[in-house]
Amino acid sequence: MRPRILVRGAGEIASGIAHRLFRCGLPVACTERNPPTAVCRMVAFATAVTDGSTEIEGVAGRRWELADAWRLGEERLDHVPVFVDPEASLLDTWKPDILVDARGLGQPSDTRRHQAHLVIGLGPGLRAGRDVDAVIETRRGHDLGRILTEGEALPDTGTAGFIGGCGPERILRAPMDGRLDAVRVIGERVERQETVARVGGREVRAACAGVLRGLLPSGMPVIADTKIGDVDPVGDFAACFSISDRTRALSGAVLEVVLGCFPAAHDASCIVWPDPDYRLLDPTGHARYVHLVGGGGKTTLLYGWSRGLAREGHRVVCATTTRIRYPSPDQCPRVVLEPDPDRLARRVAEVLPPANRLAVVREWVPGSAKLLGHPPATLDTLLDSGTVDRILVEADGSAQRPHKVHAPHEPVVSTRADLVVVLVGIDVLGHPATETTVHNADLYRQRLGRLPEDLVHPGDLAVSLLHPEGWLRAVPVGVPVSLLVTHVRSPDQWQDAHAVARAVLCRDSNRRVRCVVAGDLAGSEPRLALLGRCAPDG
Repeated sequence: MRPRILVRGAGEIASGIAHRLFRCGLPVACTERNPPTAVCRMVAFATAVTDGSTEIEGVAGRRWELADAWRLGEERLDHVPVFVDPEASLLDTWKPDILVDARGLGQPSDTRRHQAHLVIGLGPGLRAGRDVDAVIETRRGHDLGRILTEGEALPDTGTAGFIGGCGPERILRAPMDGRLDAVRVIGERVERQETVARVGGREVRAACAGVLRGLLPSGMPVIADTKIGDVDPVGDFAACFSISDRTRALSGAVLEVVLGCFPAAHDASCIVWPDPDYRLLDPTGHARYVHLVGGGGKTTLLYGWSRGLAREGHRVVCATTTRIRYPSPDQCPRVVLEPDPDRLARRVAEVLPPANRLAVVREWVPGSAKLLGHPPATLDTLLDSGTVDRILVEADGSAQRPHKVHAPHEPVVSTRADLVVVLVGIDVLGHPATETTVHNADLYRQRLGRLPEDLVHPGDLAVSLLHPEGWLRAVPVGVPVSLLVTHVRSPDQWQDAHAVARAVLCRDSNRRVRCVVAGDLAGSEPRLALLGRCAPDG
């Protein structure tokens, strides 16, 4: 599945980015305000806001109404949709996978990392690693287009860069507040001191000779000292209607972040990137009570996800409704062993700071190296206490097998859960369903009618995962479910993961699985990709 990309802004730079992404076959849409303030209107999709449609180097841009946003993704479009949406409400309705803030505000904005799985900002005002995942340097010079994964771009100098020996003088600015009346049109040659426009009756003259590359339309209300036009001293008429060298450099950097800095899998239809906060797994973006079921790395996910949430400042509790091994200090720094459910919230409040994450268990299992977890009702009460922000629950056991087939008493999931993540290891494929590859292998063969020597295929795995007597029976209808395919590393395994995703989403007639994610949880940062998604009914 190709990632959906929302570009905030439809001015010259934003349009160049959308143009390149569209030409690469990626679903992209732009947002703009009304009226738009793009000066170089012949190379800005913002023109579609007022004219209904426009075209830049063979790529059309058309105005869409927000009420029609549900149609996005229904089919591959032959144009770039442009929405009047300065508040970016599409983030909630369309839920893009990638957000690019190309508004060029030059100051702190409302863009934040949690708004999409990958967030890219252009120019100063956004900090990589805090506000966005990557910042692109926009100042002309040696570092133009440099990708920053930490820190900010160079501050805005407030002056235009030099082109053809001219710098600030090539920019036309409003002499006062008022309505703009254009005297010349884009593409015409103007001479030094020639009148280009009037604002409130006062003339705006060109400070250098050249071709008028940009000019706001007549009737536009403007504010004193704001940019209203742009003269190209080189005098190239074609430059008025084509993407600039600077914009091409910046759009290439954005594409590199999408396809290069976060390496693509073998299939160009999925993008793999580091996801230390596991945001791909949460289709709602605000799950507080997450239950993990299945096989193939639940414990790794439990502690890794808690680490990412705590790093963002959330108070996180790791728990189990079954049994779990005592965590190492690297997995979880604190453990609260408290058999009394009435005392649990107070104990957690005492121990939770400053690490912001801990594990809670009830007691040791007699004669075992494992700990017994609390029942769902106790964890429900802990969540309601206000002591914690997130609870992550390991809700079954798989004896470290890549695939788990659930018995009638499994998994143990709270009716209050707001997200369930089902895990399966890709390495179960191509092997017989034995006790070394499948937990409850006899149950697997019984439900699917397979022989001990039969190999597990993607279609079989989909049938097993969606069997009505499996985890589906224990998860309340309406609770979002994400499927995570783990241990995916090689090109062949990515092919298999895609096959599993297709089989699951095609077979899931009740649309219980909201999204399918694949990747590798090993190492300091998980590398994940969104393989498919299914919108919920209603």
